[in-house]
Amino acid sequence: MKIAFIGHLHFCEKLAANLESRGHSTLVIDYNNFGGHFFRDMRILKGVQAVHFIGATGYRNFFYAWYMRFVLHLYVHVYFVGSDVLRLQTRKLADRLNWLGTLRVAHKVDAVADWLVEELRPFHIRAGTDTIFVRSFNNPVFPMPEKFTVLIYLPPQRPEFFHASVMQELVHANPDIQFIIMGSGTGFDYPNATVYPIVYDRQMADYYRQTSVLIRMTHHDGLSNMVLEALSYGRQVIWNYPAPTVHTTEPTFAAIQPILLALKSYLQENHAGATWVREHFDLDRLLERLSS
Repeated sequence: MKIAFIGHLHFCEKLAANLESRGHSTLVIDYNNFGGHFFRDMRILKGVQAVHFIGATGYRNFFYAWYMRFVLHLYVHVYFVGSDVLRLQTRKLADRLNWLGTLRVAHKVDAVADWLVEELRPFHIRAGTDTIFVRSFNNPVFPMPEKFTVLIYLPPQRPEFFHASVMQELVHANPDIQFIIMGSGTGFDYPNATVYPIVYDRQMADYYRQTSVLIRMTHHDGLSNMVLEALSYGRQVIWNYPAPTVHTTEPTFAAIQPILLALKSYLQENHAGATWVREHFDLDRLLERLSS
């Protein structure tokens, strides 16, 4: 069976590579390049039996959806991953109604987190919960580093979406804590902060080996692969969304600071978090579902 993935190019390429290593044939399409040329796009899908839209943003054209299902007889599975829910909430009425009609054509609609399912409910979208990820989380639990170190994810494209000003306040207020900033270095000219650019193919194990705590704060999120990876290495995680063993709090300095200081005074490896991730996010089981 040939399986197509349409979505963010890097993520879909990783999924496809995992399936191809197990003998499956795949096709990867960047969602930005799908939807503008009907005959070209349908020719590209020749020989495909199943299409997985990783992110519902690429699945908004009703005629495309109808043709794929009822003419090409493709199995169509749509995943809401986070940012696409925000887009749905902010669409004008006509665009939203078209999108909702398109979703009804799909065989299956899922969201990667329970809170996304709830956010979709007012639109009468009956989504299930099904996670999607691209790597194995069967990682070793590293001993905590000697120096208490915090890893912060802060993409340079939209740092305030990830509460950059709150992160700057944390770095400034804690000169005895080392911070690793993954992404934007603007405003982090402090001796206790080291900035690294985001490289999506980077192996993160060495960074988690140096890290005591991951802080991830966003205005909106799905089930973050970064959070799962940090937990799989036995790191403590402060996040503004719920997950087992995660320290869930509001994305403010007043809320984060006492949690950070408490972890600093009594820090241990998060074995329970690592066990939860391994038990619930098995790559082999995911790939079996995608190819069945």
